[in-house]
Amino acid sequence: MAKHKIIYIDVIRVMSMLGVVLLHVSAYPLRHALGSGSWHLANILTTLASPSVPLFFMISGAMVLASPHTDDIRYVWRERILTLFVPFLVWSAIAILVYQRHSGVLTLASFWQTFVSIPTQGAAVALWFMYPLFVLYALSPLLKKLIGAGGNQLLGYALGIWLVTNSLLPSIAALLPAPYKNFFLLSNDWRLVGGYLGYFLLGYALYKWQPKLSASQLTLISLALIAVISAATWAVTMHTAVYDERFKGYTTFLMVLLSASLFLLCKNVGEKLPGWLSWSAEALSPLTYGVYLIHNLIVLVITDPLYVKHALPFYLQLPLNFVIAAALSIIIIGICTKIPVIRWVFTGIRKRSAA
Repeated sequence: MAKHKIIYIDVIRVMSMLGVVLLHVSAYPLRHALGSGSWHLANILTTLASPSVPLFFMISGAMVLASPHTDDIRYVWRERILTLFVPFLVWSAIAILVYQRHSGVLTLASFWQTFVSIPTQGAAVALWFMYPLFVLYALSPLLKKLIGAGGNQLLGYALGIWLVTNSLLPSIAALLPAPYKNFFLLSNDWRLVGGYLGYFLLGYALYKWQPKLSASQLTLISLALIAVISAATWAVTMHTAVYDERFKGYTTFLMVLLSASLFLLCKNVGEKLPGWLSWSAEALSPLTYGVYLIHNLIVLVITDPLYVKHALPFYLQLPLNFVIAAALSIIIIGICTKIPVIRWVFTGIRKRSAA
């Protein structure tokens, strides 16, 4: 693999990690003071951050489907799925303790009841992402074989089905009044792995495809999409008087376009990044999974209460809370990677040198 590809994948991974933290830190101000300057700031920032989850799926698909190890089913389960599952289970147990203690309902019975429900329901809202990812990893040997046998034609066919049924038609339905909406809504049977299989395949396709668009063109496209999504969210929120994020849905057509343009933009500028930025991305990249697993607890216990306890306006409190949540998450996970006895079970990292 060429070095620049490693750099831009690491950059996307770190950007997505920070974007997910920003999304959850912004949840409180987005639902208060609707239409204020602070709300507009949060609206624009979360529009920029919303592709974080699609981009996580895309880089996973790019790396997994391009890897020769994916042909080895034992490797996939032992080195990939197990490495993801153990930290997920550990942090799910911690999340149950923290959330129930925070809500004042923690008992041995309530903990156990929630813990045994983990296979069907995440211990925290933010952990939903892992469920479709586990399925995609489990299917990855089959997907790789199909893509290898069918080539670009089969890959394009699969992406076309996904784009129309999981993105375009639902996006059209969201714009229409009730009498006409149902005509564009399809059975949930078309929801391929929750609608995220397409991103897994799209990441691989864009990883292989060399774009003809320049960095400036991709930047303009991304900025235009961010402006449209932000404006549409503002309009529908003001109309309903309740924060409405239908245009920021992860599989909406505009979000697919924005996610793809940002992926290609990072790929385009990967070779041109300054050395310090490449080094930072490479250093932080192994920490992203652990940060994803822990950040929601810091948001719950530390940053969300700051919106109420401090008199700072949201446009100041929001960036401060983001810095606090991101920094604490990175520091804690970074410390975990230095302790051999807990490194793998808390972060999924087997060797200290990997961090």
